[in-house]
Parts: sequence; structure tokens; C-alpha cells
Amino acid sequence: MNVVKLVRGDIAENTELPWPIFDANDYMLYKAGHIFDSADEVEKIIQRGVYRERTLEDENFLETDQEHFSDSFNRFRSPFSLVNDFASRLGHILSQIEDGNQVGRERILKLAEDIIWLCEHDMDAALAIIHLPSNHKRYSIYHPVHIAMLSSLLAIRMNINGENRLSMIAASLTANIGMRNFQEVLQRQCIPITEKQRKRIQNHPLKSARLLRKIGILDEVWLKVVEQHHEQSNGKGYPNGLSGSEILLESSIVSIADVYSAMMSKRADRKAINVQDALREFFTEKGGAYSETLSLTLIKELGIYPPGTFVRLANDDIGIVVKRLIGRSNNPIVKSVQNAEGEKYTASPVRDTGFKKYQIMESIFYQLPEDYNLGIIWGYSKK
Repeated sequence: MNVVKLVRGDIAENTELPWPIFDANDYMLYKAGHIFDSADEVEKIIQRGVYRERTLEDENFLETDQEHFSDSFNRFRSPFSLVNDFASRLGHILSQIEDGNQVGRERILKLAEDIIWLCEHDMDAALAIIHLPSNHKRYSIYHPVHIAMLSSLLAIRMNINGENRLSMIAASLTANIGMRNFQEVLQRQCIPITEKQRKRIQNHPLKSARLLRKIGILDEVWLKVVEQHHEQSNGKGYPNGLSGSEILLESSIVSIADVYSAMMSKRADRKAINVQDALREFFTEKGGAYSETLSLTLIKELGIYPPGTFVRLANDDIGIVVKRLIGRSNNPIVKSVQNAEGEKYTASPVRDTGFKKYQIMESIFYQLPEDYNLGIIWGYSKK
């Protein structure tokens, strides 16, 4: 029997089993439709080691390596659902770190591994998550996840692998812990920041590093990236005004990912910034803050129309970019969500924008109806 081993998150209490499950000897333990009454019962079953038959849906999903996952990572769910779990996990972990609980270190590393895996196996969906309009109420936990995802994608481009990449992603998730609650205040603030607030902002990298050292984190790359993630190549950053080679490459990657991700998020005092305007700003107002190599790497990674961008096509469809194509940065693959008459498509048709009738006319701001399932648009059948 071709089977898949179940992990935590595949089954839950008070929920019908979608398939029968078996033991290691292919003996059926529970039929489809069985309901477990408690989380303890589910935990005992998972610890015993149980399996289900592999389905066509599994074959369509990207090949996976079981050892890459922490126990809480369900590899069969869509990235758009998983990101909510990532944010929830991060919120709990950051609270543990703030309380001085040393278990936070291992949990952050597990979360970093899961984010790295997702970015390696569905880069387009990862980019879409960063660019799609967001109504998340907890900016302080979703924003670090977005930073981590973009940092991971840039690290792939720049051949940063192994322990350094893991440390960098862990740093991106914890860099703002020194001002976590204050971030929520700033996100809702409509007036310019005060001088007192500015000092608090400029001090947060060092405060974050102190909190991490307090729970026993000694990883120098992790700590330096946290301390340096607002430094700039031109020496105009903070907290120490470092410049050039004084700044780790990993720190600069997290920094540019932080700034770009923030630009993609709306605040009380402004809307999210258009992708093209954001990239233009990196080469004008933000000129010199980052090396030319890093800025160009960001441009190459995103393309002109990154996944998650809404566009108007030559046939007056509104669509969402779902896939970049090598050598065709102007002509990505789009799935239409609304036709020329303003009617929603029930099944999003694929549009190759390399054809004249589906050529992209402009990128637009568009709020996808709540009943649209992004996972299905990206080819995942589960929520």
C-alpha cells in the first residue's frame, strides 16, 4: 500500500476522518467518518504512528521530505492557510520569549524551517502572500512572517544556505520583539511619530537582542542580524550607524525585506503602495541604503508583476498573477477573477499574458471577494 504517515494537524478532535487510517502493518484502525472525542485521543493515535493511503491530490502536490517539517506543519494544506498558522505560532512563541521562557528558541527554529521549506517549494505562492491585500489585525505577527518569507526567497537567489540562512530567518521573526506591542500602536497612528517614539524605535534592535540573549540564544548571526536589521549601507541607519562591510549581508537582506513588506501593507495614515512605485522608491529616495547587488536581486525576484498582483487585461478581465515565467517578466501567468461585465468567475480561467488578447494593461488595487479560495486558485484543493 502506498501510504502517507499522519502528523499533528492532519487529524483533529470532533472532526470526521476524511479517509480510513491504518497502522504500520496496513491494518485498518478507523474507518472514514470516525470522530475522535478529545485532543488527548488524537495525540495518542499520532504517537502510535498511523497512516492513510496516498491520493492523487498528494501526487499533484510538490514532493516533500518528511524530515524538513516540525510536528505542527501540515504539508498538505495550501500556503494561504498555512501562513495563518505560522502567524499564530509566532504570536505564542514571542509571548514565551517576552516571558523569558527558553522553549521559545527551539520553537522559533522549527517555525523558521517550515517557512524556508514553503518558500523553496512554492515560491510564487510565498510572494503572493506578501503582496495580497491584507486585513490582518495583528500586524506585529503577520509582518515578521512576511519578512521571513521574502528574506528566504532572497537568500535562495543569493546562495545563502545552511545554518546561516536558518539563523537569518529566525532573526527576521524575532527582530521586532523589542517593540511588538508598540508596533500595533504605530500601525494605527494617523499623526507623525514624536521624538520620544523615534527614540523608542531606534532602540528596539538592541532591546530585541537583549531579550533573545536572556533566553540563552548565543547564535552570533541571529543576534547580529537582529541588532543590524535597520542599519544601511550609507551609514544612515540605526542603532549604531554602521555602513558598508560592517553590516552582515544577512542583516541587509532582512532589512530590505522588512522595508518592502511594510510598503505592501496598508497603515492608518496610508494605503499599501503599488509594487512599481515601491521599487522605484528603492532607487530614488532609498538610494544608497542598500547595495546595488541586493536591490537588483530584489527586482529580479519580484519581476514587474509579482505573484499576488492584481491586473487588468486587454479583454477587460481583472486577474491575479499566479506564476512568473523565466525570461518573461512582462508576461506572467494570470488567473482571471472578474470578467469585463464585472461578474465573478466561478472557476478562474488561466490567462497567458504573452498573448495579445490577454496582455496586461495595468496593475490595480482590487479586493478579492471573501468567498474566493486562494488555495484553489493556486491549484491546492484544500483550504
